[in-house]
Amino acid sequence: LEAENWKSARILNHILLVMLGACTALSLLDVISRSFVLYYAISLCYTAFVEILLLMPSHRNCKNIRAAGIDIGFAGSGLMFFGIIASIADPHQVATSFLVMQTLVSLFLNYSLWHLMLFEFGYMLIFDISSCLVKTPAVASGDILNALSFFIVSVFVAYFFHKERIRNYMKNNHYHLIAHIDSLTGLLSHQYFFKEVERIMDSEIAENLVFAVFDIDHFKDINDNMGHQAGDYYIRAVAANVLWILLNTSPEPRDDLVEVIFPEGKQAYIEHPGTFCGDYYDWGDDRFEKAKVAAGRIGGDEFAVLAGGPDPLDRIRQIRDAIRTITLPDGNIITCSVGCVQITENQMAKVIYKSADEALYEAKKNGRDQICIADDVMNQRK
Repeated sequence: LEAENWKSARILNHILLVMLGACTALSLLDVISRSFVLYYAISLCYTAFVEILLLMPSHRNCKNIRAAGIDIGFAGSGLMFFGIIASIADPHQVATSFLVMQTLVSLFLNYSLWHLMLFEFGYMLIFDISSCLVKTPAVASGDILNALSFFIVSVFVAYFFHKERIRNYMKNNHYHLIAHIDSLTGLLSHQYFFKEVERIMDSEIAENLVFAVFDIDHFKDINDNMGHQAGDYYIRAVAANVLWILLNTSPEPRDDLVEVIFPEGKQAYIEHPGTFCGDYYDWGDDRFEKAKVAAGRIGGDEFAVLAGGPDPLDRIRQIRDAIRTITLPDGNIITCSVGCVQITENQMAKVIYKSADEALYEAKKNGRDQICIADDVMNQRK
């Protein structure tokens, strides 16, 4: 919601900039009363300042939540500021411009209700004080009464409007989660994982990457001897180890993600499916890009990982070692076979997967519980 409002703030400020520029020019030419030129020019300067702010490098990405909040606040302030200026320019208006702007801002700003009330109350006071200073007492008293009435109405409108927006957002988010996330493990689904791989391959971080496919050794025996519920438990345990290692071996510290995805520790995540926090499923977020990772469940007991960083192969080895710490009731350990491809050029995700799958087949053929790299397999065949 913050990101959508940030985009709306930019559009709103563009419109205000063009409109106020036109009004200032027409006022200078005396098409509109020249007495208004100062007011239009002041509003134009403020809007131009906000436009410069929006063009700054730190404000060009709506994922910067703090910067996005500042941008939205400044754009909303510009709208209200114009309402105050218009009302002062023509004192015979009974706060019409400001009251309309106040209602629009209540629908536009996605702040918490408490912050929104403070924001609008502050501007209502500024408007009331300016009315008392430049208008007759009779008109100013009307402005104060109308501003207070619209303030109360705006707060109620904002509450119910944003409540409905959030409800729709949560519903859409739920559908998105079902479509893109494997419900058992919390990793990306088969289809969405390959879309994410394609996106990363086309991005600026597509360098020094390794694509790996993991397959649990003798998983059919676990299902046959212990039941499918136990099989699901060990699939979840493997997924938890995969994600845990990937985040903890990130080139940049990703403690924020570890704390949110595993708030009660890795074991709680394995044992209680509800522990997984779906808020962080969006792998396109810059937090996961900085971790240089994407991980998905391809199907059954097969997982796939795209890892980057200074030594991505070492990250794959650490995942393999972490999976080996999972112990079965009979004392045996879970092992996996791994097929890897070191990506040296931009290729189709399915082509890379085919090469990794062939390397995985070689790992199984050679006795399982090992990592085979596609280049090494090709050299042996030659």
